[in-house]
Amino acid sequence: MEAPGGGAVPDLAGRAGPGKPLDVRAGPRFLAEASTGADRPAARWLPWPGAPGKVPAVAHRPHILVVDDDVALLENISECLAGEGFEVSVARDAAGALLRLAAPPRPALLIVDHFMPGMTGTELLGLIRGEPLLAGMRLVLISGLPPARGGTGTEAEPDAVLEKPFGVERLIVTVRSQLAAA
Repeated sequence: MEAPGGGAVPDLAGRAGPGKPLDVRAGPRFLAEASTGADRPAARWLPWPGAPGKVPAVAHRPHILVVDDDVALLENISECLAGEGFEVSVARDAAGALLRLAAPPRPALLIVDHFMPGMTGTELLGLIRGEPLLAGMRLVLISGLPPARGGTGTEAEPDAVLEKPFGVERLIVTVRSQLAAA
C-alpha cells in the first residue's frame, strides 16, 4: 500500500478490528481504519498532526485518547483536536482503550463515549480511576443523556461531561480546561 504523496505504508500486524485501535501512522498522514463488520474495513487518510503546513510543531503536545464506537464522531473529534495541535490516539471501544493505556505514551486526557457496546464509558472510567499509573489522567465523558447513578458499582465520575450535541468550541474549551486542571 502507498501513502498519499508517495512513500510506503508499513505492513502492521495490529490492523483495525473489533477491540483494536484505529490509527496506523504513515508519513505526514495516517490511515484511520475501523472494522465495519463487512469483509473490508472502513478506511480514511487523515492529516497527521504536525505535518508541514498543518499544525506548527511544538516542544510538548498534550496526548489525548478519544474512545467512541461511532466512527464518524470519532473522526470529527480527532480531526478537531489534531487541528488544535494535540496529539490524538483513538479507539473504538473500551478494550481498545485499555490496550492503548497499557503502554507509553499515556495520554493526559481521555475522552470517552458513555454508551458503547461491551463496557460503558463510566465502567471504563472506574477501571482507570482504580489504576495508580493512570491517576493523573483527566477523564471527559461524552453522552446524550446524563449517566445513571447507583449502577453496578464499577462506574466512576468523570472530571467533565460533554453533552451531545456539542460544538467544536465547547469541545476545545473543555479539553483546554481539563488539561489546565491536570
